[in-house]
Amino acid sequence: MNDILLLEDFKHKQNLDSINLLWRALMSMDILEVYTLLKDDYSYNKLTRTEFVSFLDGKFKKHKVLGDSEFYLSLHECYKCHEGEIICQFVGLDSGIGLGLYFDIKNAQIAGIQFCDAYGQVEDLNEYYNWDEI
Repeated sequence: MNDILLLEDFKHKQNLDSINLLWRALMSMDILEVYTLLKDDYSYNKLTRTEFVSFLDGKFKKHKVLGDSEFYLSLHECYKCHEGEIICQFVGLDSGIGLGLYFDIKNAQIAGIQFCDAYGQVEDLNEYYNWDEI
């Protein structure tokens, strides 16, 4: 399975559900919108909502250093940490580096979100950059 969704695909859509609103916010790297759309009662794999968003913001900043201003969304079946589950891979348009997220969906609503590193991540480049100086 491999479908691609671009940020421009959301331009003319109205009345988006909560999942699509969150995907759009993630694709545009709008951390404030992401924070607003996330709920405290979601499961963030041992993180609070604030900790999850802070960690995500760090990843966004690294992508921006690499020239990314937005992501496209590609769906894949995980072969690693969430084996057999569908992973949303948000891929930087310039860097081509993915940010994998697993969405736990129950009754057509988000119940939790976890990071998934099966499809590459910006940390793979840590040896090339001193991120503390950026």
